[in-house]
Amino acid sequence: MCVYALNHVISSVTIVQTYKPYEQDLHEFDEDEPFHMDYEKKETVWQLPEFGRIFSSNAQIGLGDIVVDMTNLNQLIRQTSHTQVTTVTSEVAMFPKEAVELEEPSVLLYHIDKFSIPVINITWLCNGESVTTAVSETAFLPQDDCYSHKFHYFTFFLSTDDIYDCVVEPWGLKNHFSSVGI
Repeated sequence: MCVYALNHVISSVTIVQTYKPYEQDLHEFDEDEPFHMDYEKKETVWQLPEFGRIFSSNAQIGLGDIVVDMTNLNQLIRQTSHTQVTTVTSEVAMFPKEAVELEEPSVLLYHIDKFSIPVINITWLCNGESVTTAVSETAFLPQDDCYSHKFHYFTFFLSTDDIYDCVVEPWGLKNHFSSVGI
């Protein structure tokens, strides 16, 4: 006789706030994120195209929930006299995905840990100028301690003339983190 323990967990979290991005939907299956909702584009974003054939999701259905959640948030803000939560100091680390070689495509990863959703702005810089192309990120990934973590990715071609940085600006704090990459 065979006994199988099937301990699978599916979780869905909807986040609404008063600043951009105004809303976010996180969906996990056994701690993997098969998809999330992009409400600005009104579409489901699959981590892998194959997930779209296994799972079913429609961003339009979630829009009604967002309206209700935003109404509830605004009511709570009025009831608490606009009192904000204290922000903790985030932990950050930047590292290359693989060995970096001159004039070859490389990926820098920036991991931000222990922050309240999503009270941070992330900016990649090349020689002090903001970079918006070849940049991607994961959704906010919840943790057991009620904080989140997140990965940001930047694909670049290493040149001896360029300096790459990543700046993390936590909302509500006067100081920001800046890491010089390569």
